[in-house]
Amino acid sequence: MTNTIVRILLIAAAVATLSLTVTAQRKYGVEKKIVFKKGMTSTRIVGTLPSNLEIHEYHFRVRAGQRMRVDLVSNDKNISFYIMTIPDGYCMTEDIAVRSFNDTLPDTGEYNLLVSTDTRRGAKYALEIAIDP
Repeated sequence: MTNTIVRILLIAAAVATLSLTVTAQRKYGVEKKIVFKKGMTSTRIVGTLPSNLEIHEYHFRVRAGQRMRVDLVSNDKNISFYIMTIPDGYCMTEDIAVRSFNDTLPDTGEYNLLVSTDTRRGAKYALEIAIDP
């Protein structure tokens, strides 16, 4: 009788644990290609991340030796970005959570700029991007 009660309690605990376990995965809420208009070397992108479960991804193409500056403007301290090369995934930023970047790009090709936040309440932001010709 005691063994039966213990088994029932263990099964109930396992079911309760499984029903409370929620696996949340980050998804790409925005996937946008950045194309500079002819004669333009900078752009401003405004966005809102609704929560920490969403990432905004921007693609752009540059030539080796071009200097790129990116500033992220937001009142939320938990929002940041990082830049990766495509297709090898090399991280160009010092960390995966920066708010500014100013460096010469080593390779001609496509790059990704990914914006994310650590907060559940979401965050508004503006990206100011400039690429020297």
